[in-house]
Amino acid sequence: MTPIRRRGLALAFALACLLALPGCEYKVVTVELPTYFSAGVDEVWFWRLDERSQGYVRSGHIKCAGLFGPPGSKILQYTMVAPDGREGLTITAPVSIKGDSITVALNYARWANPGWFRVTARNGAGESALSAREVYL
Repeated sequence: MTPIRRRGLALAFALACLLALPGCEYKVVTVELPTYFSAGVDEVWFWRLDERSQGYVRSGHIKCAGLFGPPGSKILQYTMVAPDGREGLTITAPVSIKGDSITVALNYARWANPGWFRVTARNGAGESALSAREVYL
């Protein structure tokens, strides 16, 4: 086995072990950010529906580091942040760009029990309203 292949297998095994840590479950969530470029989106916050209060509460977020790569093959680099503020993995995901909008499938670490989630986008000026759609994660 070549050294490069061995390193790749070791990295895949380490990532699999990391993803198997108790306490969270990884879910893929497709998010459209309609004003990504003009608004300068820095973060995407996940909000979980609290069954008792019937209101949404913050449940972790993702810090956007920016888009990288050549035209037609852009990727979003982002860092997952747990509800307690601890930063996790920095990973990438391919994006689809249409005008001022991007669509990206984000890996979200769900620390809470399964439930209904909505998202908001944040930038230096503030935060958007909760998304119109909700998703069960």
